[in-house]
Amino acid sequence: MRELDHIGEVHSWLRDANRRPATFLRIDLLDLEDRLSDVSLAECVFLGCALAPSTVATITSAKGCIISERQDLPFISLRTTLYRTAEIHEGFDPNTKGSWELGFDHAAYVWFMNPKTKLPKSLGIADRLAARLHDSAIERAVARFLHHEGSCHTNLVSRQKGFTPSR
Repeated sequence: MRELDHIGEVHSWLRDANRRPATFLRIDLLDLEDRLSDVSLAECVFLGCALAPSTVATITSAKGCIISERQDLPFISLRTTLYRTAEIHEGFDPNTKGSWELGFDHAAYVWFMNPKTKLPKSLGIADRLAARLHDSAIERAVARFLHHEGSCHTNLVSRQKGFTPSR
């Protein structure tokens, strides 16, 4: 299934007379309410998109799928880009003891891991789905980074570093 994460890709999809179902990722589709009502949205998937109520009705009546971004998570489960260092380190000051605990990285860690046992928490199905959506989104972003504009970057090294000695 074709994946669309830019409004330009949506316009191209709408112009395609032979359009197939697509997955729409975190796109503001409010301005395309009329255009979306004129095409079949059967089997289309809308992940974290901004949708007009009439578009929601069109999608659901066509048996399409809508998954909204949850607002109660410390991370964006349906993100379309890789994290930047500044995002992960937000709130962290190496000169301030305990500052890691005030930042994004710690909030995401505590959401998933039990800080006392250092083991993954037992998540319910909704949280497991959010975690898997996030993992899938990051996998997609990594693949896009590695294969940017038709070239494949194969000489890369990745390093994961924590803020505490045990990590």
